[in-house]
Amino acid sequence: MSEIKQRTLLIPVLVLLFSLGLSIIVTYYVKRDTNKIAAQQLEIVATEIKEKIQSRLNAYIQFSQSSSSFFMASDTITREDWKFFVEKSNVSSYLKGFQGVAYVASVPKNQLQKHINRFKNEFSNEYTLFPKLEMEEFTPIIFIEPLIDRNVKAIGFNISSNVNMRKALEESRDLNTAILTNKVNLIQEGDNNGQPSIVIYSPVYKKGKPLNNVNERRKAIDSWAALSFRINDFMEGVVAPYNLDNKNQIHLNIFDGDTLNLNSLLYNSEINLNKSNTNNFNNLLLPIKLKDKIWTLQFTQPKEGFFNGFSIIVLIIAFVISLLLSFLVFSLSNTANLAKRIANNLTSDLSKKNEELFLAKEVAEESENQLKLISNNLVNGMIYQVITLDENRREFTYVSDAVKDLYGCTVQEAKENPELVYGRIHKDDIEDLILKEQAALKEMSVFRTEARVVNLDGSIRWSYYISKPRILKGAICWDGIEIDITEQKKVENELIIAKGNAEESNRLKTEFLNNMSHEIRTPMNGILGFTDFLLNPDLSEEKRKNYVQIVQSSGKQLLHIIDDIIEISRLGTKQVSVLESEVCLNDLLLELFSVFDIRAKENKIPLYIKNVNRQQKVD
Repeated sequence: MSEIKQRTLLIPVLVLLFSLGLSIIVTYYVKRDTNKIAAQQLEIVATEIKEKIQSRLNAYIQFSQSSSSFFMASDTITREDWKFFVEKSNVSSYLKGFQGVAYVASVPKNQLQKHINRFKNEFSNEYTLFPKLEMEEFTPIIFIEPLIDRNVKAIGFNISSNVNMRKALEESRDLNTAILTNKVNLIQEGDNNGQPSIVIYSPVYKKGKPLNNVNERRKAIDSWAALSFRINDFMEGVVAPYNLDNKNQIHLNIFDGDTLNLNSLLYNSEINLNKSNTNNFNNLLLPIKLKDKIWTLQFTQPKEGFFNGFSIIVLIIAFVISLLLSFLVFSLSNTANLAKRIANNLTSDLSKKNEELFLAKEVAEESENQLKLISNNLVNGMIYQVITLDENRREFTYVSDAVKDLYGCTVQEAKENPELVYGRIHKDDIEDLILKEQAALKEMSVFRTEARVVNLDGSIRWSYYISKPRILKGAICWDGIEIDITEQKKVENELIIAKGNAEESNRLKTEFLNNMSHEIRTPMNGILGFTDFLLNPDLSEEKRKNYVQIVQSSGKQLLHIIDDIIEISRLGTKQVSVLESEVCLNDLLLELFSVFDIRAKENKIPLYIKNVNRQQKVD
């Protein structure tokens, strides 16, 4: 009996031990697949965080370059102008961590005292340049917004006294682009307690100076636009949505450059994180390229321990239901397979998403290239997009290369100075163009008009404008086309003149035919009338001869009229010839009198002809 009991106890123990061993093995593979899924999720989240950081940095860089463009577009900028620009930009509401945007002047050593005296007058003798060092060129902050207590301390600070800041200033000047500093402490924060910060410098050059190489840019430098921000404030809200719990949260370190040490550490999302054993964490490094600089993002996430979470549950279930081994193995296997499928699905979805993004990018680039090809090959015209900044200011966001042929300026020049285009419209056509544009804007309808444009050589051409307004990011955007219709206008004018000439010619022909019909009847009456007289048998020989002469004269007159008609037809072909001969005025008048005398008698109208020698009367 004892042996049977021992066997009875032994079998459950063996089953329990076997099931526990098997459970440990299965739990190991489950843990491995779970960590693999966690690593893939970490990569997805890290990519999203990187894109958010990149997007925020691009927004900072864009605003820095816009600030630089604001200074370059104006001859002089006052503190009030700078304040108005910053307030209207509403920069503090959409740039996280924004501390201030400043104007940094370039002051040679020989002009330093003049500079200090000028700004002492402007700041009521409170302006001073610090720290006081011997330098060939000083770069003090003279404007800064918002002008609050902490930023007031920065006015007069010589940027070149800081090695990192001076290096960024010189690189932005030489490369003509926005440059980020290494990690710095802002003068507003003090030397010890301030958060790690970054400053972006964008160069401002003197107007009209060439910028083709480094030497030219160094000679042309006038000042810089400087935008500063705290790294911790900048990162606020970026990582927070991914801290799902205290156990499996994602941590982020940002390093300046590709060296990972405390000196280059810009940001740490969890300062108290214990990383004594790095094997307990999933690690991922992602670089961000910023102009000529690199930030390295280090993502870490705690791995799940062997006796934590799902693994311990598996072991407890295995111990409790060891007698249901087959079912337990089956369920654990299914669990492992399910975990693998989830991992594969996540990997597949990520690959598909990347492929779709790549294809969408190719389609967008192809569409953009097609649009540029069409717009640049538009005959005698250009395509443009212009934003209305206010009542008197506009800005081209797009203009085709044809602007060079129409206005003699490049695309970049037209974007920087819209007056190179709008300033060439004929002054007599501006008022009509504005009225039509206002009417189109009121109805949000298509705007069409014709206007004269003054060419660079002073000649005039005609342009046809057609565009339609729409609202784009709160501003009025006009998408339109301008076409040179000078030749069309010339043809129209020629057609109008030709039409007038044709109408005048037609009128003259009509009058001529009316006159000719009357002129033909006159000699015909003479021929018919005197032919009747010739039929009289009692007519004397003298009168018969006289009547025959009259008939012949009327026939000749009719022949002359026919010749005149032929002569008129020759006028169209310019084949008219002039014949000159002597004529007896008395004979001519007698012939005419004889012809018209018949009609006068028929109508009982007295007709007379007089000359200096005789008078003849017909009753």
